[in-house]
Amino acid sequence: MRRHYHASCIPDHNSEGIRFSETMNKRIALFLSLAMLGSRLATGASAVRPNSAGRGAKEKAAQKACLTGDVKAGIEILADLYVQTGDAVYVFNQGRCNEQNHRWQEALDMFREYLRKAPYAPKRVKANTTAHIAQCQTLLAEQKAAAGPVLKNAPGPESPVVVAPLPQPPTVAPSPPVGVATAAATPPDGRGLRSAGALTAAAGLCAVAVGIALNIKERSLTNEINTKFSQSKESSRASYQAWSYASYGLGTAALLTGATLYYFGWHTGEDRALNRRVALVPTLTSNAMTFVVHGRF
Repeated sequence: MRRHYHASCIPDHNSEGIRFSETMNKRIALFLSLAMLGSRLATGASAVRPNSAGRGAKEKAAQKACLTGDVKAGIEILADLYVQTGDAVYVFNQGRCNEQNHRWQEALDMFREYLRKAPYAPKRVKANTTAHIAQCQTLLAEQKAAAGPVLKNAPGPESPVVVAPLPQPPTVAPSPPVGVATAAATPPDGRGLRSAGALTAAAGLCAVAVGIALNIKERSLTNEINTKFSQSKESSRASYQAWSYASYGLGTAALLTGATLYYFGWHTGEDRALNRRVALVPTLTSNAMTFVVHGRF
């Protein structure tokens, strides 16, 4: 008896092998692609690291050159970095290098060039750059003022310089000596003493008047105490009495002093008037009559 099988039920070993080989080929291709991508990334990273390290070394070299006064080397290194990266911050650093070495005009040029090359820089960076520009302008003006005015058309080192002799001052004949007249001192007329005496006497009169008023108040309190005794009124009466005596004493002293001053002032004025008197005295002789001027000046 023969057996019959349907074709769809018989396994096909050739088709399964083909599918397996295709899957393996895809996996190998994917693996190779990932490997190539990783190698490219590693190569790129290895290429970036040396460039970053080299740029950092150049920045340090430029900073050292600027700080040690080698401005030319520092400016050249910063220029190379700007050409390589296109970063305008290196132009700003060129301005700082010139500023640190007191090259104000070159620093101004670099700071202004930085503002032109970095129009979209942050506001605080622009403000900082503007402050550096203002400071450099101030220092440049001070430097020019200290140097003095620049002479135009000044003679060169080989040009002969002719120095004209200074004009001699004209000869002036000595003038004859002039005598110095001394004004005679005016003798005092006593007005100051009289004024002082009058004021002192007036003050004395005021003091005496105050003493009289205090004495009147003291007598009034005495009458009240005689009528009805009070300790407070007694204390007030004693105070008024003491102040009245003091006022009498001061007033009397001021009156005497004022009178004395006025007397001396009046006496001084009288002496001056007498000194100015001139008398014409006739003198008779046997032959003629003469006049003699008598007086004090």
